Amino acid sequence: MSYKAIFAIAAASDLELHQMDVKPAFLYGLINDLVYVGQPEGLDDDTGRVCLLNKALHGLKQSPRIWYETLSAYLATLGFKPLTSDLGVFFKGNLYIANYVDDLLVAGLRLDEIAELKTALSKRFQMEDLGESHFHLGMEIVRDRPNRTIRLNQRAYTQKILREFGMECRNKKVSTPMSADTRLDKAPETFSATEQNRSWYAKAIGSLMYLMLGTRDIAFAVSCLSRFMSNPVPTSTHNSAVKRVFRYLNAA
Repeated sequence: MSYKAIFAIAAASDLELHQMDVKPAFLYGLINDLVYVGQPEGLDDDTGRVCLLNKALHGLKQSPRIWYETLSAYLATLGFKPLTSDLGVFFKGNLYIANYVDDLLVAGLRLDEIAELKTALSKRFQMEDLGESHFHLGMEIVRDRPNRTIRLNQRAYTQKILREFGMECRNKKVSTPMSADTRLDKAPETFSATEQNRSWYAKAIGSLMYLMLGTRDIAFAVSCLSRFMSNPVPTSTHNSAVKRVFRYLNAA
């Protein structure tokens, strides 16, 4: 993950950390593939013809790649190069930029150099300057600069998903994310989960997978549970095991 690389660099070298947001990132790049779209409402000339798309749009599978190429090409004109170990991190001397979709994390030794970079980026893209970075991708950044450490805290995101799934109650605390005697089996061939349960299960696993990025103690449980997303059984251990992970997080 690019953000982990730049946090490690910033912690080791005691760099300043700032953040910027690109608005709207996917609309800047030119598209080279042949992609046709229907005529927009209000411009339809009743000919039945379609339009050839010249620029990327939100929702296109090519858009993330095109945005990365657009950003990296502009950064190259500013003298930045990607790290060979992580192409999502660019560097120029003591300046570093980590790109995650439309979020840019900037690390540098001097605030004036960071300010110059922000100005240069704003000349090419519509940017929102978020200032010093205290939160990134839902994670709180906790710095101990004298000891040159950075901790990523997902407490706020944890509480958010617990509220969403109605698991804020602390009455049933557990000390592990999965019980040692848990047995997870595939649903019988004759069983088909409802769309509502599939949606609940998929949303729960997706939320836990994101949380797993900084909460490694749930990784094994979430990995096991993710195997049953296509046909989870609501009354079996599948849903119960997911709720146990939530209860574990609530007790932490």
